[in-house]
Amino acid sequence: MNSSSPPGAEISMNRQLALQIINAAIEVHRQLGPGLLESVHLEVLLKKGVLRVANSSPTSQDVREPL
Repeated sequence: MNSSSPPGAEISMNRQLALQIINAAIEVHRQLGPGLLESVHLEVLLKKGVLRVANSSPTSQDVREPL
């Protein structure tokens, strides 16, 4: 965030990003149903482009970050 941004702008952007991720996760749940492992949901969110791998050489322990 640059210094000319209003004080609440970063929080607002984080909130919007969180809502996008939550909405995408809910949609995955609706389409695929309950009871799936977190790894399945994560893989779908990665393929939908909602999240990306934070490291260029992905492992199961990589931190995923929103796009």
